[in-house]
Amino acid sequence: QVAAAKAGVQVAQINLGYATVTAPINGRIGRALVTEGALVGQGEATPLATVQQIHPMYVNFTQSTTEVLRLRRDLESGRFKRASGANAASVQVVGNGITGGDTGFPGIPTLSLGPLSLEGPERTFAFAYVSWLLALLALVCTRNLVRSRPGRALR
Repeated sequence: QVAAAKAGVQVAQINLGYATVTAPINGRIGRALVTEGALVGQGEATPLATVQQIHPMYVNFTQSTTEVLRLRRDLESGRFKRASGANAASVQVVGNGITGGDTGFPGIPTLSLGPLSLEGPERTFAFAYVSWLLALLALVCTRNLVRSRPGRALR
């Protein structure tokens, strides 16, 4: 009888293991996707709830290289203070150090036509339009040169 009772306890522990659902990650659980009493399969992938991982947390920010360099200068000068201990975050800067990312080569002045300056992110489309306009103007001038009398000598 003792052996049968031990076997019964072991079967109960196995059945309890089937009823316990553990998540492979820690985090905050969302609302249940399955109601109580609903049939879910043991060999099937049935999502029961969504777990949002909160540690570590990965966040992507898109920032220009000049803004990142300005933030680094402000941190070094003491204008901003870096968090420490449990409040600190690990930051990885991914960028292109050769061309300066989306801001271009450092140290080159921005394009300006008279009083119009194409500096700043809000003027990116204006720069694109001016670039296309200049390319189209160069194409028209080249076509006219090749079709002219002196241009025929270049052929």
